Amino acid sequence: MTIGVSGSALAHNYIEGSGAKFTYLRRPDGSVELRQQNRVIKLTTTCHASSNVDGDGSWAWANGGFIIELSNKRFGFPMQELEIDTVDGGCRM
Repeated sequence: MTIGVSGSALAHNYIEGSGAKFTYLRRPDGSVELRQQNRVIKLTTTCHASSNVDGDGSWAWANGGFIIELSNKRFGFPMQELEIDTVDGGCRM
């Protein structure tokens, strides 16, 4: 299942609930990276999330946006669809 529009090679931005801007990059393996200054968050197609700053965790989506929960921090992206192909339509809240 694809959440949002799949196959985009162009970088674009997501705005976190606090107003922080993250740049989106789709990786060849289907995962995506969200980058903000020195922070890189990798989201996999199997709902795993990892950050070079905030540790490991998971991500999930719902009709109202998506969240990333890591060991040291939680990020919420309201009213935005993450462009990623998930396994069996997973990662739902």
